[in-house]
Amino acid sequence: MRVAGAVVVGLVAALLTGCGDAGETSGAGVPECEASGELVTIAQAVPSATFVPCIEELPVGWSFGGMEVRDGRASFSLSNDRAGVRSVEVTLEETCDTSGATELSGSGRPGRFLRVDQLATRRRGAWLHRFPGGCVTYGFSVPTDTYDFDAFNVELESALGFFSRRTIAADVMRRYGAELDGSTTST
Repeated sequence: MRVAGAVVVGLVAALLTGCGDAGETSGAGVPECEASGELVTIAQAVPSATFVPCIEELPVGWSFGGMEVRDGRASFSLSNDRAGVRSVEVTLEETCDTSGATELSGSGRPGRFLRVDQLATRRRGAWLHRFPGGCVTYGFSVPTDTYDFDAFNVELESALGFFSRRTIAADVMRRYGAELDGSTTST
């Protein structure tokens, strides 16, 4: 990590101190789709990623479960009143394994894949979103008897989004005069 990156991490840590909810693992707040300390932290974890995952707006019955960030990986979970606690795990990494997944052509989003395993009482699987320098996985587990899978996917799609690393880097430069790691290669 460059010196400027260390400065940014230090500034973000100072901003996040005391701002977390009780159920979170890292003490950070909700990673909403806006320039924020949470998205800076996620972006720093995977410097090659041109986008970071974020929460647009949680539908009724959904809640944020916590966030964990380390070098090379950032993740946060969502709980749902029908699917259960931590029923969705959103993970950003540099790459992801799409074997066994079906690429969804015509979805308007290149690099979008779906892998689903039908079990007796649950559907488990993942949405995978590949883009330059990164991959976001929405791992899920949904009960088949109490939750319509299509309705779950519509809600998940409306809850989550992506935020441009370029916008995050510009905000860090404007606010702190520091460069976000990897921002020179971002789009």
